[in-house]
Amino acid sequence: MENRNTPAAAGTRSQLYELMLTGLLAALVMAATSFFRIPVIATNGYIHLGDAMVLLSVFILGRRNGTIAAASGSALADLLGGYAHWVPWTFAIKGLMAFVAATVLLCSGEKKETGPVSKSEIAASLAGSLVMISGYFMAHRVIYGTWAAPFAALPGNIVQAAAGVVIAVIVSAAMRKTAPQAFR
Repeated sequence: MENRNTPAAAGTRSQLYELMLTGLLAALVMAATSFFRIPVIATNGYIHLGDAMVLLSVFILGRRNGTIAAASGSALADLLGGYAHWVPWTFAIKGLMAFVAATVLLCSGEKKETGPVSKSEIAASLAGSLVMISGYFMAHRVIYGTWAAPFAALPGNIVQAAAGVVIAVIVSAAMRKTAPQAFR
């Protein structure tokens, strides 16, 4: 008799489990974005830790569901945080960030790597972060109609991206040792 609490075959996940995990990670992206933030007076925005969860969503869920969790969780944080005018931009930028990171991770062949951290996760995180930085640079230019706004936001976005990469890679390495079944 099959146990209903575990996937049917070893190494696979049920659709319900994937849906539940996608929703959970979207909520974690939203929480990390909303509750751990540093205001940036120059841009009327903030630096947050949500990018780390965006990247972890990709590492755990893969391309499709990681992109869904990243885009929806980030957009929800903007909506609930009083930045409704940023919701479509954030949805697109964070979704593309996750998609690019996941694509780089897939192209790496997901080889078994030796060592404390995954080089393919670092490369994927850096690629996704470059998408985020350039995406918000262009969004600031369009929204505010001046080149001053994107340049004012650039340092904060770089710091946020760097922190996200470092945190995501460290947490992923720790999780791979303690809970390897959490990863695709």
